[in-house]
This record gives sequence, C-alpha cells and structure tokens, in this order.
Amino acid sequence: DVDVEAAFPVSDQLPGNPGITVYRNRYSAPYVPKDAQHRETNDGWVHTVLGVDFDVHSGALRLTGELARSLPNGTAFIIRLTMGHKPWRLMLSSYHYSRTFNNPHAAGSGYRRLSNEEGFSFGISGRLSRQLYVAGNCILKRSPWKMIDIPARRIESDLLWILEYRWTDQWIIRSRFRLRHHQIPGKGVSSTGLTHRFYQPREQESWRIDLEGRIVKALVWSSRFEWQSVTHSGLYSKISCNRRAERAHLLISEFKYRPEGRLHFSIRWLTFSSPSYDSRFTVLENDLDGVFRLRGCYGVGTCLSMRIVYRPFRCCRLSMKVGIMNRESGSYSILMHQPEPSIIERNGGIQADITFD
Repeated sequence: DVDVEAAFPVSDQLPGNPGITVYRNRYSAPYVPKDAQHRETNDGWVHTVLGVDFDVHSGALRLTGELARSLPNGTAFIIRLTMGHKPWRLMLSSYHYSRTFNNPHAAGSGYRRLSNEEGFSFGISGRLSRQLYVAGNCILKRSPWKMIDIPARRIESDLLWILEYRWTDQWIIRSRFRLRHHQIPGKGVSSTGLTHRFYQPREQESWRIDLEGRIVKALVWSSRFEWQSVTHSGLYSKISCNRRAERAHLLISEFKYRPEGRLHFSIRWLTFSSPSYDSRFTVLENDLDGVFRLRGCYGVGTCLSMRIVYRPFRCCRLSMKVGIMNRESGSYSILMHQPEPSIIERNGGIQADITFD
C-alpha cells in the first residue's frame, strides 16, 4: 500500500518547457485483416507517432498535456488542469484518441484490450481535518468507433473514493469504494443460427477497509478486508442471457517485526472466496526485495507465508521467503453459461536471495 495522497500527486517545482517525442517502428510483415469489418489504417509496415507535450503553471493553476499525431492521419490529445493549494486539490482532465490513431502504448485508459476512446475525468483530494483525508476520482469514457475487437459503440464509467482516518499517531484506518460500469466484447450464436458479436454489460462494486498500526516499537500489524460484487446483465444484441451476480471477499492479516538488530521477519495470512476468475482479487505479494509479483485470488483458499531478512555483516544481506497455499477453484464460463470443473490446488515455494552492498 502507498499513501493515498500519492494517488493525486501535484508538484509545484516543475519546469514549463515544452517537449517533443517521436516513435518510429518498422515491422517485418504487413498486418492483414481477417475481413472487411476489421479494416484498419495501420498497414503493419511502418508506424510513426509525433507528440508535443507542455507543462505550464502559475500560482495555484497548472496546465499539462500532450498533442500527438500518427501517420497517416491519426490524432490524439490529453489535457489536465490542476487547481488549488493544500489542503485541497482539484483536477480536470480530458483525452481523445481518434479511430485512426495508432497508439504505441495500446490505448488511453483501455481495460484489458486494445481500443481507441475519448473521455473526461474529475478528481478532488483534501483534508477535512487533521485526522481525516479524502480523495475521489470519476472517469467517463466512450468508444464511438468499431475497432478490431469492438463490435459496437460503448460507454463506460469508473468511480473511486478513498478515506483515510488517522486514529492516533500509531494507528490508521483506510476505506476505499469503487464502482465500475463497462462492457465485455464476445461472440455468440442466436436462435436463428447466426453468429453475432456483442457487448455484455458488467458492473463491479468493491469495498475495502485497511487497518494498520504499531503494537510495540518494533512490531507492526496490518489487516485488510475487501468485498466485491460483479454483475453481468443482458446483452446489446440479438443474444440474451440471464442476469448473473457474484459475491467475493478477501481477508489479509500481516505482522512485521523489525527490531534494531540484524534479524527482521514478517508473517502474512490470507484467505479468500471468489466464485470465478471474473470476480478475482489481485494482491501484491510480499516477496523478496526487487521482486514484484501480483497474485490473482479466486476460488476458495488460504495462503500463509513468512519472509526473513538477516544481516550477518553490514555489507551482506540474506533474505528468504517460505509460503504454502491451498485453493479449490470452481469457475463459471460467462460465454458458455455453465460451471467448469473444480480444481484442488496445494503448493508451496521457497525464495532465497543474497545481496552484497
């Protein structure tokens, strides 16, 4: 976890000079669309994008953004306006990726797929009191064009609220709420036997509560409880399916012992229950230094891990992690509308590292 104020960073010491960025890629084979519906302006041989960025600020106002153009005729822009001094910040942002813009970074704020879109976002953060901090962000976006994997126009929204209450100097309570509406593309066969491409509306609602505090000087305890609901409703086409809702929850408890001596260790216990991969939780593992790994938790299971760091000498550090996990996964196929076979999984692992500094 990071400080929630870092979710809306604003620096007052940035230069206002413009910058220019050029991307140029050459591929060995042309891109060949499967049919006329998937025609794209990118011929697959040469890909060139030119961008001009700017950063202008005066007092409490700061305007940043970038204008870009891809050959032969794609355009895009993103502009953000930030206002206010501490303890309050206000942010307005707008972006647009045209249908013919070839983005070297896949998409604007696309989710798990390549897409060009346009949208608007509004964010606010500040302190209601010395102990209470609040931050919120709302994103509205749409894709008004049919692309390679986009069968129809779509509109999506994403709402996020974060509250942080500093109970004492040693204990902090955080709460996060997120509500997301979007559509998932897919294929299906109608009652007449024809294959149709469609969008299935998906709504995801999640609540998270984090508690972190220091029991004694060298012992820190943190805990998280998260609940989420995922709902799939009818389809935007001649194919329909029953409304399906999934409920999932996650509980994490972790102790970190960091005395002034040479030995440090932490113990984490995790339990989760999720009906399918679609309602999974994504958890950052407490791996060794320099290792970044996300675990997708779905099914029903528990995980126990311990991480130890020992310094025999000032210039040498030994670290090791031991973990075991038991999980039973029973998934549900959204497109086939039927449960898949359950799998019982039991595994363990050991990581070790020696660092000289």
